[in-house]
Amino acid sequence: MLLSIHWNPDPELFKFFGVSIRYYGLLWAVGIFLAYLVVHYQYRDKKIDEKLFDPLFFYCFFGILIGARLGHCFFYNPDYYLTSGKGWLR
Repeated sequence: MLLSIHWNPDPELFKFFGVSIRYYGLLWAVGIFLAYLVVHYQYRDKKIDEKLFDPLFFYCFFGILIGARLGHCFFYNPDYYLTSGKGWLR
């Protein structure tokens, strides 16, 4: 029993004013924030105009979110979205 793994963790990390904060969402937010800091540092280090950084980050942020959702729909559960009336592809 000591060498077995209980692979059913609670996805909720904590509740914040009634809103459930989950591990997955928190790791997404931390990852995007760290990417923001690293790329912003690289822009300053290479002396690239910072006015170019904000649109790039905006497009990358939404590209990551939309790409992750589409990747999930197409690769992990395509039957649901292609055959059910609830999916956006009929």
